[in-house]
Amino acid sequence: MGWIFDALISTNINFLKGLRSLRALRPLRVISSNEGMKIVVNALFESIPVLLNVLLIVILFVFVFAILGVQLLVG
Repeated sequence: MGWIFDALISTNINFLKGLRSLRALRPLRVISSNEGMKIVVNALFESIPVLLNVLLIVILFVFVFAILGVQLLVG
């Protein structure tokens, strides 16, 4: 508690900006209290590895077509 009072007395509001970032954690309370929301968020987190695989395949196709496009322009 002493460092809070010291920060308030020294009018250093940088630590308050750090505390303001904790507001981003408010939706976690809603998710933990709502069972349906918890299921949706868990499903999203479980689907991330599959989405990364799909993203890798899409990047591969874009890369191949980019090479073919440059080859057609140059050649």
